[in-house]
Amino acid sequence: MRLGAAVPPLVLALVLHGAVVGWTERLEDRPGGTGVYFGWAHANGTDGRFQLLADACVDPVAERHPLLEVALTNRDGTLLLEPPAVQVSRPDLVFGAPVTVYSFDPAAFAGAPGSVRHDALPLRTVALDRLVVRCRDHAEVTMRLGSAAVMLLDGAPTDALTVSQRRVPPATEALGILVISNDAEHPVTLRSLTYASGRASTGSVRGAAGEPAYLPLWLAEAYGSPQVPTATGPASPGGDGAARTTRPLAGTVDPASLTPWDAAYLDPDDPRALRERRADRLDLSMQPGDVAVIVVDQRALRRTLVQRPALLYPVIGYTLGLDGEPLDSATTPAHIAALGLDTALYGHSPSWR
Repeated sequence: MRLGAAVPPLVLALVLHGAVVGWTERLEDRPGGTGVYFGWAHANGTDGRFQLLADACVDPVAERHPLLEVALTNRDGTLLLEPPAVQVSRPDLVFGAPVTVYSFDPAAFAGAPGSVRHDALPLRTVALDRLVVRCRDHAEVTMRLGSAAVMLLDGAPTDALTVSQRRVPPATEALGILVISNDAEHPVTLRSLTYASGRASTGSVRGAAGEPAYLPLWLAEAYGSPQVPTATGPASPGGDGAARTTRPLAGTVDPASLTPWDAAYLDPDDPRALRERRADRLDLSMQPGDVAVIVVDQRALRRTLVQRPALLYPVIGYTLGLDGEPLDSATTPAHIAALGLDTALYGHSPSWR
């Protein structure tokens, strides 16, 4: 009798487990929807980047986008947008895999309801929690966004910094690798990188700054193939039995002529060492002509129950002058300039499953 009485709870547990697993698998396979989204827009509406992943109102056969209206909501109100203030496209965010995104006119966020102040920068951030899409065929789709926010920037964009992104293979955990160069005639210090709202961000990134000769080594480490000397040979390049690498650096410049030995043994606190840093306190100093690398991977995002998509357009906070020796007398958040990036970080959040 005891065995028979124990069977129904066991069967019930197996059924519930199967239902939960099937539900989470459907969540993982569903394109777009709930995820981590971040973007920026100038308060005057001249420029900005903010996109959401969604597949509503899209005809994959005819490649038409019969979009009628979009509503972005938060606890303070609703923002209604119609084309061309919202556009549907399929950019190639990852290798060979275009995805459907909704792009929004930055001018629409100038008067968006609800905003909060950001800790690292003296700027307002508009949080969004729901997307409602209405199609011309009278269909309506509602999606909970998860974590979505738009930072409103003040002032004109700078030409002192040039930012590019190195694309990463889908198999890696990296969302993106940012390469920043100081094209100005004065030193610049990178103070912060804002890439997601506080509840979705861990604030942990990897970064380094220094001469351009170190760039191939940083990229090699960021791609997961750092240059590792062998145990044989003296500790100097050019001597008998000089150190060799265990594998070539695919896709990067051969660092043989760039000081690879010195770079391999940098002090952990050296700013040229690619190490973990707080995103709100980067403090990467760059002389004119220097470059910096910031690696944003899954460790920068908080874990979710299942993997969620992440589409982020970060904002860099910077000041003129070196760390500790600023050209401006103060480096409080009120004196930090902000630069919105038009290169997307794309990937997934880490999951508990």
